[in-house]
Amino acid sequence: MARQHEWLSALAAALLFAAWVAVARGPTVPTVWQGSTLVVVDAGHGGVDPGALTADGREEKQINLAVAHGVAAALAARGVAVRLTRSRDAAITGGASTPELEARAQYANHLGATLLVSIHSNTEPTGTVVGPIVYYRAGSILAQLLANDLEAELAAATGDVHRPRPAHHLLLMKANMPAVTVELGFLSTPQDLRRLTSRAWQARLARALATGVLRYLHRQGHRP
Repeated sequence: MARQHEWLSALAAALLFAAWVAVARGPTVPTVWQGSTLVVVDAGHGGVDPGALTADGREEKQINLAVAHGVAAALAARGVAVRLTRSRDAAITGGASTPELEARAQYANHLGATLLVSIHSNTEPTGTVVGPIVYYRAGSILAQLLANDLEAELAAATGDVHRPRPAHHLLLMKANMPAVTVELGFLSTPQDLRRLTSRAWQARLARALATGVLRYLHRQGHRP
C-alpha cells in the first residue's frame, strides 16, 4: 500500500510538472542551454489569486506579469535563456497555496536554472513607503549578491533606496539555486500606485532588473 502511495505521488508530481511546462512557455527565447545560463522569472500570483488589490480594484498579478515579460524579453535580447513560471493569467495548482509556491520552485529546479527571480508588488498599512525592495534567500551568499545587484539597478532607475533583506519565503527556500523576491513598489502608496500602473514605469523596472541580472551573471562568470 505504501509503495502504491509513493507511485501515485510520483505520478502526480510528474503530471504537475508536465502541465507547468505546457503553460510556462514564455517568450521566444533560446530553448537549448546545455550547461549555459538559464534564468527563471516568476510572475507572482495569477489565475484565481489576484495578489494585492488597489482601492479601485486593479490587481497585482497583472503588474507582476507585465514586468516579468519585460525582464524575459530584455534578457533574451542579450542571448540569455529565460523561462517564465507563467506567461499568462493562470495558476497551475489553483492559487495562493503551499503547493503553488512549491510547484514554481520545482519548475526552476527541474530545469537546473542558474537563478530564480520572483516578481511581486507590495502593500503596507501607512500608505507612505515607496520604492522596490529585494528579498533574498536567508543564508545564501549568492542570493544576497544577486539581491545587491538588483537593488543597485532599481535604486538607479527609481531614486528609491532600500537595503536587500534576508527572508525565509517558501519559494526561496525550496529553490536549489540563488533566488530572490523583488517587490516592485507599494500599491498602497499613491506615488507608487501611479508609477506601477504605468507601462513606461513597468518597462523601466524590467530594464533595471534585467541589467541587475546581467551584472550578477558577469560577476559570477556565467555566460549565455
